[in-house]
This record gives sequence, C-alpha cells and structure tokens, in this order.
Amino acid sequence: VAIPTVTTLAPVAESTTTASLIADTDDGCFDAERPLVGDGFLGRFEAQDSDSQALAAFNWSETGDCAAVTLSFSTEAGEPAVDPPEFRADYLRHTAVVRLELGPEVVDAAVSDQAFDTNLLATAYVAYQPAAEALVVDIHLARGSEVRVRPASSPARIILELEADGRPVAGSATAGEAVIVFAPASSTPPLVVQGYGRSGIEISASFVSSTRAIEDTISFEPSPTRWTTFDWTIRDFQPGPVAIRVGDAAPIEFISQ
Repeated sequence: VAIPTVTTLAPVAESTTTASLIADTDDGCFDAERPLVGDGFLGRFEAQDSDSQALAAFNWSETGDCAAVTLSFSTEAGEPAVDPPEFRADYLRHTAVVRLELGPEVVDAAVSDQAFDTNLLATAYVAYQPAAEALVVDIHLARGSEVRVRPASSPARIILELEADGRPVAGSATAGEAVIVFAPASSTPPLVVQGYGRSGIEISASFVSSTRAIEDTISFEPSPTRWTTFDWTIRDFQPGPVAIRVGDAAPIEFISQ
C-alpha cells in the first residue's frame, strides 16, 4: 500500500528500547497503526526547534523476519537530544536501500558507517549530499522487505521498522574501499549512476557499451563524515551490453534495453 507523498510523521514520546519494538507474532512484526511500504516514499517529519545537532549512534535488533533500527542524536554539547530532527524517508527498492535525508540542523555524525550483518540488515552509510547541503543515512538491506519509519522524542530518535516480504530486490550496491556504487534504477538513457565515495578524493569512472566508451573523473567534496554522494549521468548510447566501473568497486554489467 503506497503512502501518499503528503504523509507527515508525528513524533511520539517513549522510552522503549530497540529490542522491545519487535513483537514477532502470527499477526506480523509490528502494530497495524500504519502500514509497511514495499517501495518509494515513506514519509517526512518537519521539526520544530529540534536540538538534534549530530547523529550519535545506531542500535538494532532482529527477530525472525522482523528488524528495527534506531538512530539516536546528540546536542551541540554532546548530550542526548530531546527532539528528533527534520527528515525525509524513501525506500529505494531497486538498490535495497532505505534513505533518510536529515534536516539542516544535523551538521555532524559520530559514525560514518555501520555494519549490521544480520538476516535483514547489511550496512548503513552516513554521507554528505552536496546538492541538498544535507547529511543522508542509507540503510542497505540484506533482503527484500516492507518498511516504515517514525520519529520519537525524549530522547530524540528515528526508528525504522522492517519485515521481510519474500520478494527479491532488482539490484544492489557494489562496494570498494573508496566508493559505493548503486545499480542504476533504469537501463535506458539517460543513465544515472549514483553512490558515494571517500570525502575529498578523486576517482576514475568508465562506461562502455557497444556504441560508446567514456572515461571520466569524479570529485568528492569534503564531508563531516567519511562519505560524499555523487551523481554521474550518461546519455546517448544504444541498447546492448553495458559495463560501468567507478573507482575500486566491482563493475556493474547489464543489458540496456
């Protein structure tokens, strides 16, 4: 069930731990207050006078086909924040990523990436997005899932809830030491290659098809974290085999339609 793009999330005050969020019963992982979503827009939260200045930590738990991830935040003084920050959440199913774009009040992060290595959860990356001048948190899933997200206050948190849905994802991200590259959402031109690389460096990128070969350099702006996002657009090529390589990540190969 798709949630309309006007969905605005309201915070709740609670002291529940991440582990206690999951109730793996015959009726599903979580309460039915809001449906879980299989792809696309999840919601947005507009903060009022949030004291969340930095992403402080990830906490997570998993039971069977259910998982929950909690992002906690700190103030400028390093104390636990009370009110969650502004954010927008999207499920990019074609790359098995849940993306949280944080509001302008969040300017730092104590963690740049987090390995989960569980049944449902793979890794999280915190990156600076120059176009939005904002930090984004990408949570990479290990399995196709339905998800939902909600803010919580006292202390400030963003809570992501997941339940495996048995459906495959169309692609995934490939990771190197210096760059993470997403599988493109479309196999037809214009082709947008997205991902993130180490802050402040330059890497080489190449695109090869039956009718075109491109060599390019991608530069990554400085970031409060280890990572900076990038978008590399490729136009005007004919259908057929395609190979994309960015930095030290494994090449992405597919047949363009």
